[in-house]
Amino acid sequence: MALNTIFFALATAGLALGAALEPRFTVGQTVQTNNGPITGQAASVANQVSEYLGIPFAQPPVGSLRFAAPVKYSGNTALTATRMSASCPALGMEGHSSIVHDPSPWQVTIKTLTFYPNTGSGDVSDPQAFPKTSTVKFGSNGVKILNQIIAANTPYNEDCLKLNIWTKPQTGEAKKAVLLWVYGGSFLQGATNNSIYSGQFLADKQDVVVVNFNYRTNIFGFPGAPNVGNLGLLDQRMAVQWVRDNIASFGGDPTRITLFGQSAGGASLDYYSLAWYNNDPIINGFIQQSGNVVQLGPLLPAVAQYNWNQVTSDLGCGDSSADQSQVIACMRGSGITIQQILNSAAKKDVKFTPIADGVTAFGDSGARIADGRFIKKPWLIGSTNGEGGFVNTLFQAKNGFALPQAVIDLGTLAIFTCPSRIAAQYRLQNNVPVWRYRFFGLFQNTIVSTTPDSGAYHAGELPYVFGTTGTLNGPADTDAERSFINYIQGAWAGFAKNPVSGLTNYGWPSYNPNSASMVQLGRDGVNGPNPINPSTSFDVPCLIAIPTTSLIFTLGKLLDSIKAGASNLLTPILF
Repeated sequence: MALNTIFFALATAGLALGAALEPRFTVGQTVQTNNGPITGQAASVANQVSEYLGIPFAQPPVGSLRFAAPVKYSGNTALTATRMSASCPALGMEGHSSIVHDPSPWQVTIKTLTFYPNTGSGDVSDPQAFPKTSTVKFGSNGVKILNQIIAANTPYNEDCLKLNIWTKPQTGEAKKAVLLWVYGGSFLQGATNNSIYSGQFLADKQDVVVVNFNYRTNIFGFPGAPNVGNLGLLDQRMAVQWVRDNIASFGGDPTRITLFGQSAGGASLDYYSLAWYNNDPIINGFIQQSGNVVQLGPLLPAVAQYNWNQVTSDLGCGDSSADQSQVIACMRGSGITIQQILNSAAKKDVKFTPIADGVTAFGDSGARIADGRFIKKPWLIGSTNGEGGFVNTLFQAKNGFALPQAVIDLGTLAIFTCPSRIAAQYRLQNNVPVWRYRFFGLFQNTIVSTTPDSGAYHAGELPYVFGTTGTLNGPADTDAERSFINYIQGAWAGFAKNPVSGLTNYGWPSYNPNSASMVQLGRDGVNGPNPINPSTSFDVPCLIAIPTTSLIFTLGKLLDSIKAGASNLLTPILF
């Protein structure tokens, strides 16, 4: 008996010694992946977080791979991942940002968009783009925030299909939940190289791994060429697969990957959920912020091909009557540059957004969600209280006066509030756990403008979710602001760690359209769920008459009449 005890004690001591000798993860250490060893570095501020930047997940989409589906990255040499890659080629929009929003789910323009290639112009302080900026009273960080949102001055390159990882494996769970970010930008632009999207603070405070990635947008991601498909959505899928296959090396749990995205990124979650619901879905939960495809769907293929051939004809590669295989070969040629393609798309004023190809995007998206043909994992769905707020700021910076608040409010209702309600309801009727929120948070260093009042604007929650308010170089975060950041980050991380019950454990009621279950984030300084019954408050107009395409066109006519009575109203607006 004593001998058994001795053997047990020795075995226990051996196990303890083995645990003690197991190497501790060091910041930025080299990790092994399917594509070889990758070495990172300490994050710039949260220096106990390891960041791995600019990791390729697909072959560079250049040459014969331009306007082609992504090809899995095959490299296996050592990589020092300490620099973010350039963004994918982007079309910027004067006076426009991602609110006005996702031409894919919302195919309604109030006035023809004026695009410009994103070559460093379009800064909010640029007098050519925004000649009436002096009439706007900006917040302390207002100009910087707007420039981040509209991706001003962002360098780009076709070799852009890279991702970034922030992790802190030396503490907390051995296998951490993963938050995988999908940026917005109307499917026209967007980039991971945006200080607001840095994952270092979320990874540092909430014991999660944060990942973001680039995907192709505009004509490079959604060209409309016959039989080419939605390349940008396929880029997203390939990034998800790379994360699933490799994230364990960075301390992540490949069975707990949550997609979260805003604006076009939010709509992308719907596209992903519909395309892969019965084919290796991978994703364990979805956080959909200010964007979905419930109300209106993607471009029709015929429209998309017309848009494509407008550009191909302009560049001398042939029109719709030409052999389309020769047309696309010409467009891939070295004689056709990125800049020529962007300039032509800008000049022709045609849209390149997701297309109803029947594979990655569907013309009957709403019906498919209602019927349950989507990934049945928990969803957190929400929007901000004043989605159109900073659009009004940009409008005034362009034209010298603001739009009526009633117009902005109607846009928020028709494009965000009511579609969010529908999206949540469709999940509920398929017995999928749903939570719903409305964001009100306003603090001094994230106010875009006071004249006009930008309010709780589209994308206003992002600096709080990522905890990047301190990187804006304005007033320091107040104690109340830090507390709010911790609260909202805790909610997002809690959902990622356990999408089924994480928010319930956090004190959030699951969504019920007829009870106090819509969480009000940051309203009146309350740092908690502060739930309200949406059917007796914000959703009342949706119950009277769900905003339809005709209602949005009515809104467009109203704005056109406003514009017709004023001079120099060139600002593009898209709802």
